[in-house]
Amino acid sequence: MLPSASPMMVAMTAEILSNLLSHSEISWWGDRFLVEAEVTYTVATAGNDLESLLREMKPLHSSGTAKAAAAGAASESGRRRG
Repeated sequence: MLPSASPMMVAMTAEILSNLLSHSEISWWGDRFLVEAEVTYTVATAGNDLESLLREMKPLHSSGTAKAAAAGAASESGRRRG
């Protein structure tokens, strides 16, 4: 039997994944592209089905915060390219 995860633990894991993604980029033929992703999360319990899990998903950050972070990361990438 798997141990149950607390909502706080799930949220912290989602935050870590979001942080990793926000600092990721793909290099393709000398060009660098930032990875853009939206992270949402929920905690599954016995009796949940896919539809209920999708309805319960919570965004990790508001879209405004995510867009601001992406804009900051894009400007940072531009400085690194020089």
